[in-house]
Amino acid sequence: MGLNTEFEMGGITWCVRVGLFEDGRPAEIFIDIDKDGSPVAGWADNFAIAVSLCLQYGVPVDVLCEKFKHVRFEPDGVVKGLPEIRMASSPLDYIFKWLEMRFQSTVEG
Repeated sequence: MGLNTEFEMGGITWCVRVGLFEDGRPAEIFIDIDKDGSPVAGWADNFAIAVSLCLQYGVPVDVLCEKFKHVRFEPDGVVKGLPEIRMASSPLDYIFKWLEMRFQSTVEG
């Protein structure tokens, strides 16, 4: 059971999968890109592991969203993906805006 999104930013296709606890809260995240073996792919894999550990040890998704939304680094700018998120200041900005949109009910309580 989980959710998926895919978006293109900076010439890279990003695929994000979220595994869920039985109650619907996010339990783990996977970030894959279309450039296997690149430094960015390694960074994304390891960042996803760290976020997954945070979620599994009780860090609320809203805390993670507030910390990582609006983080600025390249690639940035126009995003091809969901119409609700047309611009992002980094891939993390997009991912955490998407998480916040999908889990707003669990964020609010």
